Amino acid sequence: MPFWKWLAGRYGRYYAWLAYNLWNGASNALYIFVLPQDWVMGIIVTFLNGLALGGKFLSDATLADTIEYDEFLTGERREAQFTVFSSLVPKLVSIPSQALPLAIISALGFIPSFKGCDDEGAVATLFADQPEAVTTAIRYIFVLFPVTANLVSFGVKTKYPIKRASQMDEISAGISIHKLGRDFEDPLTGNVVPSSIKLTEQEKVDGIDLDHFYAGEKRTIMVNHGDVGSVIGGIVSQVAVSLIIVVASIVGVLKSFFLLESETLSWVPCLLQILIGLSVLSLAFHGMRLKKAIQLSKQKPFKVSFVRKWIKRTNAGVGGDDDFDEAGSFLIRDADRIIEDLQNGPEDEAPSARDAKAAFKKAKTMKRPPKYTGSVRNIVPRDEEEEDRIIENILSTRSLV
Repeated sequence: MPFWKWLAGRYGRYYAWLAYNLWNGASNALYIFVLPQDWVMGIIVTFLNGLALGGKFLSDATLADTIEYDEFLTGERREAQFTVFSSLVPKLVSIPSQALPLAIISALGFIPSFKGCDDEGAVATLFADQPEAVTTAIRYIFVLFPVTANLVSFGVKTKYPIKRASQMDEISAGISIHKLGRDFEDPLTGNVVPSSIKLTEQEKVDGIDLDHFYAGEKRTIMVNHGDVGSVIGGIVSQVAVSLIIVVASIVGVLKSFFLLESETLSWVPCLLQILIGLSVLSLAFHGMRLKKAIQLSKQKPFKVSFVRKWIKRTNAGVGGDDDFDEAGSFLIRDADRIIEDLQNGPEDEAPSARDAKAAFKKAKTMKRPPKYTGSVRNIVPRDEEEEDRIIENILSTRSLV
């Protein structure tokens, strides 16, 4: 862990995270060189592969940044949803990843260990020489496939947009500025993200209801004048497909249970049981969406203007010519404009505001502690007066790297 903390402080958390991911895969590839009974090489490779575990905290830190960015876009703190899914998805993946490899090597003729006598006549656990098909499958399943998946995930992670600490500083500032009722430019996309304070309580409830639907379904609702009934047919199809897979998987397990005794086909009932779990999860998910869609279809349709607004919000804004909102207040587009506005202000500004700006200019510039790789928002006071000052300091200094 000290090495990965140093790397994050030296090159940035994002690049340390990529290095952690790449090292994890590259070191796992070294197992291909471990020969049977070569315990020394096995220990060395395992040691090198274990070094990557010290950087696991970088994934958690990246998740924290994602949660912050989600709050910037939506105005909601949803740590519970993110952390539940971040722990649930690995569990869903671990089930087939543990069951299927064992079923496959068993089908290929794996010979289990057995009790016998060693060269000195003592009772011991003996290991049989495995068929070539089994050893080849083990290399593919436990070495080549994980390394390939790791490289694919590395490619996906290079697309992660939050690459610099300065971007997180602006995101954190945007969250605080949103709380003041002002819109802010997304530092990742350049689009304007409106403040959630401007939403009425009813709009917030309607927004939560709309979040039951995919982006394409929201557009369908908008095109159909806010009528949720327009997407019910598609959701019913998803429920029907999930239900068919559930029933077929259950019948398949019951009909193929005897194959567990087969040396070559024991993987079939294992795969079907995994399919049952996944399809039941899909059925529950789409079933809850269908229930909500039917409930909303019986109510008054959404306003098209609101659906459009919510689509813009949940897709990080749309930018364009909307320099002013409906109330005529200026939309904050970039930090340079904010700096100019904060430091200079309009000539007809009230004396109290000018005094506040003068006090702001004399305020001590906030700096990140040495080697600190987290969000500035996590190290500042949270009272409103101090928060306003810190927001201005964040936006007036470009030295935060």
